[in-house]
Amino acid sequence: EKTTHREEKKESQTKATITNIIKELLQPVIDFFKGKEEEQKEEEPQANGKKETKSSKKMKAAADAVEKISAGDLETKIEVRGDDEFSGMAESINRMAVDLKELLKMERESEQQKTELITNIAHDLRTPLTSVIGYLELLSGAGYDHLNDSQRKKYLGIAYTKSRRLEQLIDDLFEFTKLSCGKITMNVGYLDIVKLLAQLLEESYPSFKEKGLRYELHTNVESQEIMADPTLIARLFENLIGNAIKYGGDGKKVEVRVKARPEDNYVEVKVINYGFVIDNEDLPRIFEKFYRTDKARNTETGGSGLGLALVKEIVELHGGSVTVSSIPNEGSTFIVLLPK
Repeated sequence: EKTTHREEKKESQTKATITNIIKELLQPVIDFFKGKEEEQKEEEPQANGKKETKSSKKMKAAADAVEKISAGDLETKIEVRGDDEFSGMAESINRMAVDLKELLKMERESEQQKTELITNIAHDLRTPLTSVIGYLELLSGAGYDHLNDSQRKKYLGIAYTKSRRLEQLIDDLFEFTKLSCGKITMNVGYLDIVKLLAQLLEESYPSFKEKGLRYELHTNVESQEIMADPTLIARLFENLIGNAIKYGGDGKKVEVRVKARPEDNYVEVKVINYGFVIDNEDLPRIFEKFYRTDKARNTETGGSGLGLALVKEIVELHGGSVTVSSIPNEGSTFIVLLPK
């Protein structure tokens, strides 16, 4: 309830700010319509002092509508008739009201996303932290003396693993926040994408071995330079390769295919695992932050929920694109397109 109240207060403040801006923008228009209305009354006196002319009514209706819009009633529309200067102005004001409604909607969605972000962060950080505290309490409590060396080693190992997971969550969150807020400086230079991928696969060998997987690198060129930030591109493919290892165990191998495309000056990189198949309903949302295909939010395999969101941010920052397909018996394929 408190969160809802804060959101309503924030929305009210935003609407008030926009309303004040509208008033300042539309006051000259209101004055214009009212002035025209008075001119019409003077030029076309009321018949028998009772009925207003069509022009006078039109001006009055327009002035009233603009006043309502300037007061924040964005549902109000000015009736557009004919093809004169007044109808053109009315259409412009109606469009402005629609744009402002959309602006308020985006503001509401932004606030909601912030709330969801905080909620997810709290959940994801609390889970490993609680586990770490629990095992450390066990090791330092009254029952510590009754634990043998094997048990102590086991519990310390679990606490260490959970601590590293906590560190990874914080790193992912920090990196994603910098990227999504545009607060990151790119150090662009030439890098050999083929060499980088070969290096990343080799560095990931222990993880492949642990999962009982092998990897294959296929390329139509021995070397291919692109203009990019080496650190960010390495992070991008570390995430994709790590994701393939995490979910590809049943498929026994992970493939990375590089294809230089001289026809459109792009490099295409496919990362394929033949294990876990992504449901069709999950595919459109796979790159959303904190979205996981693991329905139960399995903390052992679910990751931070930011890895693929980071991939998308980094790719788009370089002017590229990333897509995914997942077909039974054909594997899950992440396709990255990067300009050379």
